[in-house]
Amino acid sequence: QIELSAEEEAALARRRQLAEAFGIADPDNRPSSFAASSATQFSSDVLALARRDPDFVRLVESQLQQFVLSASAPNVARRPMRHSLPSSACRMHRKLCHEVAESFGLTTHSFGSGADRHVDCFYNSNSGVPSTRLSDAMLVEPSALEESDASTQGAAVEKFEMRFCDVENVRGLRGMLREWEVALNPVDGRTSDRYVALFSTKRDLEQAQSRFGAGVRGIFRVEHASPAPPPPTTTTVGLPAMSLDEVCGLTGRKPV
Repeated sequence: QIELSAEEEAALARRRQLAEAFGIADPDNRPSSFAASSATQFSSDVLALARRDPDFVRLVESQLQQFVLSASAPNVARRPMRHSLPSSACRMHRKLCHEVAESFGLTTHSFGSGADRHVDCFYNSNSGVPSTRLSDAMLVEPSALEESDASTQGAAVEKFEMRFCDVENVRGLRGMLREWEVALNPVDGRTSDRYVALFSTKRDLEQAQSRFGAGVRGIFRVEHASPAPPPPTTTTVGLPAMSLDEVCGLTGRKPV
């Protein structure tokens, strides 16, 4: 049983009160209207882990939201810059801690051993409260995501591509891309130091180009930024019927 703070209990009670007012049953397990788009920002493996312990995901998100808001508060003399998440000997929980922290733009590091091993999160200039939440994305059924992928498969949607090379800090790069809500994928497998991001609009791409320039020392270099090539299309051209004499006239050969 996960213990909640007084603020977390109050937020949960408020959520259930609103759900009752609008006639929504089981609000903690009902995806919002933004859940489907949120789910595309996380891998299927991470979503599967989150579904195994949804209460833990919500607890971590609640703690990190309070931490980020406190760390970014103006006119505060001693703002917290580091937060320790609950200790856990379970690798699954620590994996979820890293993933949720990444969505908040925080850098993370594991400390301790055994039952005392825990993940510490560090605030930086790229940190903030995300618009896409793992707690929302995990409520989307896998079958719904598969149907969404199938419905868009083969559609010629223009994307704007930005490639990165010499990536030394993937989490840092993801945090810097967070405001555009783009997926960042390795080019040559999981061990690659080259990644590609696809922007939905040219304006977003141009903003990222202006922000990053040639790259950020110690994190990445920008390799390429341009509209992604459209998917190949096959066009069948119908030829008019031609007589043998016409064919021979075009080829310069005489009929045999």
